Amino acid sequence: MKVLVLSSNNGGGHNAVAKAIAQCFTAHGDECTVRDCLSYVSDHASELVSRSHDFMYRHTPELFDSSYRRAEENPEAFKEHHRVRQMIELGQFGLGRSIREEGYELVICTHVFAAIMLSAAKKRYKLPMQTALVETDYTNTPGSADNTVDVHFLPDASLIPDLTAAGVPEDQIVVSGIPVREEFYHRTEKEEAKAQLGLDPAHLHILIMGGSMGCGPIPELLDALYLRLDEDVEISVVCGSNERMKKSLESSYGHLRNIHIWGYVADMSSLYDSADLLMTKPGGISTTEAAVKGLPMILINAVAGCEAHNLQFFLETGGALTGETVEELVACCETLIEDRETLEEMSHALQGFGERKAAEIIYETLSQRKALVLTDAAQLDPAPAVSARPFVPRVQSSLRHGILEMPKDIYEASGIVINGRRIKSLVFTTDLAIIRNCDADAVFAVYPFTPQQAISDAIIKASYIPVFCGVGGGTTKGLRTIGLAKDVESQGAMGVVLNAPITDLNLAAVAKSVDIPVIITVVSEDTDIERRLLSGASILNVAGGPQTPEIVRKIRQSFPKVPIISSGGGTEESIRRTIQAGANAITYTPPTAQELFKITMAKYREM
Repeated sequence: MKVLVLSSNNGGGHNAVAKAIAQCFTAHGDECTVRDCLSYVSDHASELVSRSHDFMYRHTPELFDSSYRRAEENPEAFKEHHRVRQMIELGQFGLGRSIREEGYELVICTHVFAAIMLSAAKKRYKLPMQTALVETDYTNTPGSADNTVDVHFLPDASLIPDLTAAGVPEDQIVVSGIPVREEFYHRTEKEEAKAQLGLDPAHLHILIMGGSMGCGPIPELLDALYLRLDEDVEISVVCGSNERMKKSLESSYGHLRNIHIWGYVADMSSLYDSADLLMTKPGGISTTEAAVKGLPMILINAVAGCEAHNLQFFLETGGALTGETVEELVACCETLIEDRETLEEMSHALQGFGERKAAEIIYETLSQRKALVLTDAAQLDPAPAVSARPFVPRVQSSLRHGILEMPKDIYEASGIVINGRRIKSLVFTTDLAIIRNCDADAVFAVYPFTPQQAISDAIIKASYIPVFCGVGGGTTKGLRTIGLAKDVESQGAMGVVLNAPITDLNLAAVAKSVDIPVIITVVSEDTDIERRLLSGASILNVAGGPQTPEIVRKIRQSFPKVPIISSGGGTEESIRRTIQAGANAITYTPPTAQELFKITMAKYREM
């Protein structure tokens, strides 16, 4: 099997997990490649994101924490058509071509950016391979549900409810743990490991780390521990890529026999084996590696963000302690040095981590899924399959082939037949360029200003598909709505749309004044639907935000025959849920012309 593992060049953890997965698949005889997903946007973008991430981690951790929490509280940035997502999706062109040319059968993502980019590439290029996303922290990363990967691998079963609540089917979720390299599952006896590193086997060994970048109050911790601990306690500090800190600590402590300053360490497995206690920031990979080794931890909340979830997870397992200040952290250390029984209990609490090999679980799961797909294919009737739907010829002109297509899931709706024409998709825009270059069945021309006849006249004249015009109901009401409704009917509108605040009396007056359908907007499940219908509404337009499917479902239970148009949300999954709830037609908000042109320009630059 030819496998691509997509990491993201912002933080060492995603790369470490990618390497662990690649090591496992390679050991099973598969051809495996690891690549940075951001490089498919551009090498400059990859370098910029990497440097920005490193700078925040080291110098402005409060900014990283607030940015992550903002993403958790407002995950819209990863929804379809948001600018942030569109920037990530710029890599879909290079990625899609790479997958197609290299012939990858499986793509595994270790970062949500990679999963979003991959989902766009798979859709654009109609790629047939399996896809998966592996979480690298003990939380569901913002955006983890906003993709179309086939399998989500989670670190712990406690994360399943949040992911299913976000719309991921439970049969697409597998609890694997976080992958670490094979060598971490092999242990050297502690005394032997200490001797191999030149440490006194009889001495207690404390290991201090700040992740691959050497983050957190490591110098302050070392200063306090040096003053408080006896010389028969060995202290090792791993600075990672933080050369400045390494030089500073070597200058201050390099002459002491019981203090050891390290830079980048290739063989972390042996260093863990030699340690009795680990003081580290709670990165998802370093904590998992330590847990696999059964190494008790004192966690330093240096960066927070996603690491706050890791900290809480290991506190709850009983394998870690923490403190808010350097003094509290040192006090925890002193307590554990004196209380070896608690140290043993913490190590025992981590025992289960060494019994499950996450990379192997991922390999076995995806291999079995591939085998099932092949088996199902082999069992298909060899006779030519008869399509459930007749072939539909498509005719396009040489210049107008790049039209904006509505999401295909919309066409699973039943549609509404209005004066002999079936309507399933309505493009929600007043942009004439988009109206003239899309494949929607109709236009939903509603905008946040008082309706004006000049605007409706221009849209109706320019459009070659039916137009439903907004005529007020909020700011605009009373006699003006009646006059506007008559005007757009004479201009050729297929129907009029009234907003939710309009009174039943005003609705009835509009309905009696025109001979085209009157659509009333519903924004709450508390709306008295029966009164709206009795007042003359022909069609309901449900626009309840995230609650839209639930509102549609409730209406459909009481009014099984009423025509319902509904906003479908920003994803194919939300569109399907809205149709399954009972919507007959879907309004779709397209990207702006500027956003579409940005994608076109990105293509031109790659030519």
